[in-house]
Amino acid sequence: MKSSIHLKMSLIAVITATSLAHAGNDAGHGGGAFICDDPTRSEFLDLYEARESGLNILQSISSVEVQIQKALTKLKSVSKQFKDIDKTYAEVRAARRVPVPTGLDLAWPSDALNKYAKGGCKAKAIMIFHDKKNKHDVDTIDFDSVSLKALPDVEQAAAWLHETIYKFLRKHNSERNSIRTRIIVGLLLSDISENQIASELNRLFPVGACLLDVRAIAPICVRMEIGKCESLSGTFMSGPCFGF
Repeated sequence: MKSSIHLKMSLIAVITATSLAHAGNDAGHGGGAFICDDPTRSEFLDLYEARESGLNILQSISSVEVQIQKALTKLKSVSKQFKDIDKTYAEVRAARRVPVPTGLDLAWPSDALNKYAKGGCKAKAIMIFHDKKNKHDVDTIDFDSVSLKALPDVEQAAAWLHETIYKFLRKHNSERNSIRTRIIVGLLLSDISENQIASELNRLFPVGACLLDVRAIAPICVRMEIGKCESLSGTFMSGPCFGF
């Protein structure tokens, strides 16, 4: 089973690398779910994909907030790169919520880039996050509270973790889609060990691998030089290479 999970997760990582050229956009960055007639079958996209990859998602009786805090603590434990994730979580929770008008649904997140959906259930965007444009602006979330509450508690925890980790990666790694975010959320809420999670993070974010040049449409290969990321064309990205 472990080798099967490793293979599937590795394949997802390969898909991630080839998908980075497809941009998320200024329309917002969000998470979606599959809402089923039987509410016990409803799943947040991140956990649906995790289960499909062979991971066992823990069914906790703890509150949504407790599950979120346990997952964030685990993330900080396995990677020092996420040591400030609590600050990002606070920013996500403090964002101004814009409710979905009655009778309307949010459009599915354009930066999800998922290939499959759960059969027999309705795909619905739950939150669409808009990063503030300047220091005088505020973060906002287009928020479907009805659909969020229709999800089991662990799926709701996944939704908030998704927005937090994705926002963190957009800020610190110029992340352009939510594929790697969804993998991380699934790992954190599964029953695999912290050592296994750390190993998967190393594969997802290898130091000096192909990262995004913030001025380029597509990813280009970079190499480490004096703590900076240098593209093969000689242009520099700001800040150190993001790796674990």
